[in-house]
Amino acid sequence: MGFSLSEIKLFLDGLRDNAPVGARWRNLARRKLKEVRDSMERSRRLKSLLEHLLYCHCATLQVCVQRLSLSPDMHLLDRRGK
Repeated sequence: MGFSLSEIKLFLDGLRDNAPVGARWRNLARRKLKEVRDSMERSRRLKSLLEHLLYCHCATLQVCVQRLSLSPDMHLLDRRGK
């Protein structure tokens, strides 16, 4: 599920059958949610880049790199100019 061994150890360390786990789960969930959101944002940017590459007709690598910069505004690029 994407948990590191150290996260699993932290979560399970000292856990007994009757120990409350709610606070521990919430802390872990908050941290992992941030990681998941960051990963989703990276995936969204990669998807956008790959979709733009499908329409690439740049004459040189330099032009392509300039047009397909990994900026947040990449989705605003006009496909006709590539």
